Amino acid sequence: RGGVYAGYRPTFGDMAIGFDALLPHFPDAKWEVGAHGEVSVGQVMQSDDYNPDRAVVWLRNNIEQTASLYLFPREYVDYYVAFQRNWMPAARHPIPGTVDIDPLTTLGYRYRKDTRVPYWDPETGYFLDLNAAVGLPVFGESRWSAQAWAQASYTMRLPGDLGYWSDVKLAVRAGVAVALPHKARMFTMGGNLWFRGFDVFERQGSCMWLGSVELRVPVKRDVGLEVADRILRLRTITLAPFYDVGDMYVAG
Repeated sequence: RGGVYAGYRPTFGDMAIGFDALLPHFPDAKWEVGAHGEVSVGQVMQSDDYNPDRAVVWLRNNIEQTASLYLFPREYVDYYVAFQRNWMPAARHPIPGTVDIDPLTTLGYRYRKDTRVPYWDPETGYFLDLNAAVGLPVFGESRWSAQAWAQASYTMRLPGDLGYWSDVKLAVRAGVAVALPHKARMFTMGGNLWFRGFDVFERQGSCMWLGSVELRVPVKRDVGLEVADRILRLRTITLAPFYDVGDMYVAG
């Protein structure tokens, strides 16, 4: 099963056309083969040149499925081949001597496990994401490269004898990433997956670390706002103060 689509990508500020394809239960009951690709066709309200084209084919072992209709399996392993062009944005503050690898074609391995429950508003559990990939000197790129990164987080509800504060949840997270060549721009510290408050044009390099602490404080429960026969539903309003710390390094 699969399909094609066109849409606006707010992360990149452009329009793209793409496709998805999935062959479930192949080569065995808990396995699947999938593919995804996107091509940028034009910028919208942005003037930078960060409009990546990308494609990936994966073989996935779904170790434990999820009850959600839209989330990844609770535990799985991916073996993948990926291609990305124009994938690293120009640095806001360039560092002399850094290396650009573009396009980037990788053979990779990913392991992911998510025990947090319930999945829509976790009260306990941990999340683990490990990824390692080798970049190949093909399609116009002459350099070999390598990347490895990992993130781990844990969520817990505060003890039940604290009154109002017993509904507060604590989440902690740690992450690390390293790549070769040392002078290459292989990671961005900002974006929606790493250091909040920075965008992808900040702090680029080949080695980084990150830690964060977050409190999730319920402001109002049982809001009961529903739209279009519960297609959209607002149940809880939460305040989430956080503190992120980390750094990025590049040999250049």
